Amino acid sequence: MNLTVVIPTYNEAENLPVLIPRLLGLNIDQLKILIVDDVYPDVTGRIAEELSQAHPGRMQVLHRLGLERGLGAAYIDGFRKALSDEADIIFGMDADLSHDPADIPRMLAQISQYDMIVGSRYAPGGGVDGHWGWYRVFLSNCAQWYIQMMLGLKTRDATSAFRCYKRTALEQVNLVSMEPVGFSFLIEVLFSVEKLGLKVGEYPIRFRDRERGQSKVSLRVISSAMVNVLRIKKKFGRYSKVMIVKDNGLTN
Repeated sequence: MNLTVVIPTYNEAENLPVLIPRLLGLNIDQLKILIVDDVYPDVTGRIAEELSQAHPGRMQVLHRLGLERGLGAAYIDGFRKALSDEADIIFGMDADLSHDPADIPRMLAQISQYDMIVGSRYAPGGGVDGHWGWYRVFLSNCAQWYIQMMLGLKTRDATSAFRCYKRTALEQVNLVSMEPVGFSFLIEVLFSVEKLGLKVGEYPIRFRDRERGQSKVSLRVISSAMVNVLRIKKKFGRYSKVMIVKDNGLTN
């Protein structure tokens, strides 16, 4: 089984030297890392290259020179690269250390029962860092409610970027046709998977505040994603089916 972890980066020079050893320290022999570098005017790309040279065969870097920037576009290119490299299982995760690599083996242990697993802040047992202020919690909850209401999704965390996909799931969704616009791309992928009737699970995670660098999430980014929910609804219609993954079993 070939496993690729796709990590988009934009101004993450401080975090990559911490994240990469944690991933490789999981001792998953088939695990490979694909950094998708959006060529921010800092040293992120150079540091990624240095790390890949230090771990030949385990890590590679995709530099997106002259291409449309942004999270969605980076994921599209990263997923397509992982598929072309014959990955059987593909993870997506943030580079800012908000996602715990230790959750990867736990999600991987459950993927045989599903087509996709979402690392969920809002599934029973999940949560967020205690440093989140009331405004951020309120905004996040409102966004999740709006997405579920508009699209009929049952997945509790539609904007989580910490995900595990079987290659067959990504092969069935039309990545090329999707709008590569920030978090709305994540929503569209999830909705496409549910609409196809594929089996989606949620694994409870603890989401941590980034330790270094600046967050890319802003009111403008969130507002753009909410507007794009209307486009997704118009494009696809409504469908959903989801189950929750727990350490001690499964519940509907």
